[in-house]
Amino acid sequence: MGKTVAIVVLTITAVLLAGAVVNGLRENTAQAQAGRYADYAMATVATSDTGEALVVLDSVTQRMLYFSYDASTKQLAPAESKADLNVDFGTKK
Repeated sequence: MGKTVAIVVLTITAVLLAGAVVNGLRENTAQAQAGRYADYAMATVATSDTGEALVVLDSVTQRMLYFSYDASTKQLAPAESKADLNVDFGTKK
């Protein structure tokens, strides 16, 4: 009786493990949003003066907005930007 239970438990464990391995071998496809949801891109960047900042890129108006992060108050504040996307991306005529 003890050997039968052990064999059943090991068989169930082997089937579950095989299922997990097969499930993990599937190709992961990239998921992205298209259309109006892709108008903005956001990223965090390291800065020399404040430490961290949030950058929001508006691809429709071709503007980049910066927000500095104050760790003491845990708030975002608008920061001045000297970036000109037309110059940076070579679209200025």
